Amino acid sequence: MTVPSPKQPDMRILRWFFLVTDLAFILYFSFTAAGLIPVEYAYSDYTNPILVAWNWSFFPLDMMISASGLGAIYLHRKKAPAWKSAAFLSLILTFCSGFMAISYWAIRSSFLPFGERLTSATL
Repeated sequence: MTVPSPKQPDMRILRWFFLVTDLAFILYFSFTAAGLIPVEYAYSDYTNPILVAWNWSFFPLDMMISASGLGAIYLHRKKAPAWKSAAFLSLILTFCSGFMAISYWAIRSSFLPFGERLTSATL
């Protein structure tokens, strides 16, 4: 009797999710540092120094997410088994970062999904 091997994650699909997420974090902080995000698309109280500090407090975590995600892609290309650990770390950190941000805005009762914010900014 042959035991089927467990299904392995398909990096062909994951790679695109990692690339989009990791490059988006890098671009977001680059655009934020350069002041290129229009206020109407930014979070509420965008110019409040406390919220600016809160936003930048995510920078180290988000850069670790990008480094581990891009590292997972690199390790997978090199056929190094460690790619799975790097990918898992990236996914855990991404969840934590997103959960922290959404929790904060939900507690403040100012959470607007992206589509609603985009729609209200264009009206």
